[in-house]
Amino acid sequence: MNKEILLTLLISSLLWIIILIIIYVKNKNRTEKNIAKQHENVSQINSEYNKKLESILTERNEDLRQSYEKGYADAESKKELSVQISPWKEEMDSRTLFKNKKSVKVGYKHQLFSNGMPCFEPHITVIEELTVDKLNEEHIKKTFSNLELIMNNIPNTGSVAVSILGNGKDLANSLLNMTKRKK
Repeated sequence: MNKEILLTLLISSLLWIIILIIIYVKNKNRTEKNIAKQHENVSQINSEYNKKLESILTERNEDLRQSYEKGYADAESKKELSVQISPWKEEMDSRTLFKNKKSVKVGYKHQLFSNGMPCFEPHITVIEELTVDKLNEEHIKKTFSNLELIMNNIPNTGSVAVSILGNGKDLANSLLNMTKRKK
């Protein structure tokens, strides 16, 4: 009886092992089919997504390109370079005690504009510069007459100073005559 029980147990165990192997193989095949189906679905969804993304990017790129071309064309049609030229002069007046100097520079100023906006600092071109030097005769005569008064008011030197320098008015006149002759 032991052998029969043992044989029965062995056969039934063997049957159960075979059944389990069959169930395992069927589940494995079913799982692999499901995985393959899911992979196919994901690939299809991914390809659809890539197509939609590509079409959206193409549309956006086309919009950006058209916008750029429109802006470029607008800028090209509106670009306006101009140069503004105007006359220019500068007067300088310097006075000292004995001399008056007046200087005048004459030329033109030009500046580059783009769409009405200045591009650089204005450039000045000097064509001619005129300078006039003039002795201030009135100041010279006053100075020498004041010098003569001062020298005459210094005690015990009035006659010596006059003999050395001579008359201050005569000295001023002789200096003015010398400068007139040089011109």
